[in-house]
Amino acid sequence: MEASNKVEAVAAQHGHRKTLDCRNCGAYAPDAFCPQCGQETAEHLPSFREFVHEFVLHYLAAEGKLWRTLRALVSRPGFLTNEYLRGRKLQYVQPLRLYLTCSVVFFLGLKLALALVTTSTVAPAVMHTIGGEHFDFEVGIVVLGAGRHRDDSFTCDLPQVLCDRLHAKLYGPRADLEKMLTELPQELFSHFSTAMFLLLPLFALWLRLAYPKRTYGEHFLVALHLHSLWFLVLLLALPPIPDWFEAVLLLYLLGFSFLSLQRVYGGRPWQTAIKGVLVGSAYLACLIVATSVLGIAAIVA
Repeated sequence: MEASNKVEAVAAQHGHRKTLDCRNCGAYAPDAFCPQCGQETAEHLPSFREFVHEFVLHYLAAEGKLWRTLRALVSRPGFLTNEYLRGRKLQYVQPLRLYLTCSVVFFLGLKLALALVTTSTVAPAVMHTIGGEHFDFEVGIVVLGAGRHRDDSFTCDLPQVLCDRLHAKLYGPRADLEKMLTELPQELFSHFSTAMFLLLPLFALWLRLAYPKRTYGEHFLVALHLHSLWFLVLLLALPPIPDWFEAVLLLYLLGFSFLSLQRVYGGRPWQTAIKGVLVGSAYLACLIVATSVLGIAAIVA
């Protein structure tokens, strides 16, 4: 009788419940949340209004984790990384979730920007022009490349298998070529986003080589926070903007990245600058190669 009265009392406060045990872990949980695993004990499915309220309250509220994290990310170089390393994690969005959020927003913006472009310009993997009866198409991987030129000649420095596939593609029906080139920016977009995600551990590896005394996990944390910042900065560069604003964004990105490395790793400023240039150059080269390879794979598939 006493257990029944407890269930009725809890039901009156938190909605109807058939049992006082947590449905997730089975622990005794008479209150709104399970003391063992933290899951809510309410058994009814939340309404759409409750879903929206919870999202706004816990994620988008003015004092919520997201805005607090974004303010620190764009205004305090290295702060989020050092806070995480000190164990202060609860009041900020977790690094991987922050990276995924910023990358999704950036690539959605990039996809929209590509959709609004009327003429197809693809770099660095592909350059092409179509005009009248002339057709000129070049595709390359850094120093290697292939192309069908205006005089209808074909050159290829790629592996023979790729050359054969490219030749078949480039000398097919003109309608198929134009369709392929029209869809190419979207194809490269999807491969670019994949390349960025796959190369994230590689960026951490370059940092590991530059700062061998720190653990790989620390470097991966730096990579997540830096990439999150870069995505937000590049998002501002997607719409048409004046040249001076592009210069401001570039200086901000470079300066913020330098200060982040300086405040996380320490050392002399000139050493940080040299290591930053080396890491950035190696990473950019890998990104260009990876995007180009994936782009060519999309063409010859």
